[in-house]
Amino acid sequence: KIFSSADAFRSWNGSLDLIVNMNNSVLNNLLPVEKPLVNPYLAKFDAVVQRGLASLNWSSDGVDEFIKESMEQVKCMHDVLKTMKDNLAQIQDAVKQWDTPMIERAVKPTDTDEFERTFNSMKAAVFSKIKDTGKTIHASLQSTNKALRVSNASTDWKCYVEFVNSIVIGGLSTAIVTSLDFLLDQVDPESIQRSGCLPLVEIKLAMNESSDIAFQPPLGHAPNGIGMSDMIDAIIGSFFQISTLFKRLDADGSYL
Repeated sequence: KIFSSADAFRSWNGSLDLIVNMNNSVLNNLLPVEKPLVNPYLAKFDAVVQRGLASLNWSSDGVDEFIKESMEQVKCMHDVLKTMKDNLAQIQDAVKQWDTPMIERAVKPTDTDEFERTFNSMKAAVFSKIKDTGKTIHASLQSTNKALRVSNASTDWKCYVEFVNSIVIGGLSTAIVTSLDFLLDQVDPESIQRSGCLPLVEIKLAMNESSDIAFQPPLGHAPNGIGMSDMIDAIIGSFFQISTLFKRLDADGSYL
């Protein structure tokens, strides 16, 4: 009888190995913040396999049904975690795309009008990309919620949203710092000397209507907002504006 059942035993053994490996994969890859959300699926799986541990042996009736039900439960649990991990990876990849300077230095000096046109063009492209990735992040989080079938009001879900929210905040902060650091290098005398860069913009020295010598545009702030300090302030403000381009994950409003 044992010999005649060899093929069945071999099939059962292979299926049980697969079930064990899938279960171990879930347990080994769960983050602390994910475990409470996956616990209901773990509990269902444990309830199913308990019958096999407590009352079944190789000669019992119902082994095929037990293996089938166990496989269904572990696949369900595995698929839920895979969806969570895939969506989290997509969010992490999305925020990494923001980590590029929002400003570039031309090979030769340009006048302020040309410099601002170039910057505004780059800003529009960066803003558009961040808005799109913001939509992707929201969609990924909603996909995870749908896979888990968990209430938005759940404490465990709110903790998970806060975890993802911290990734988004970190990505925005890194992007802002990257642009600030790049801008600082463009105006820092020591950095300019080390790199041997040409001037960033052209500033003229001219006689004004009162026959006084003055820089055009003015080096500091100007009443009409066309001074170099005004331009730099506006550029820095644009760096921080990326935090307003999409809605927060955990509440209404932006990240600014």
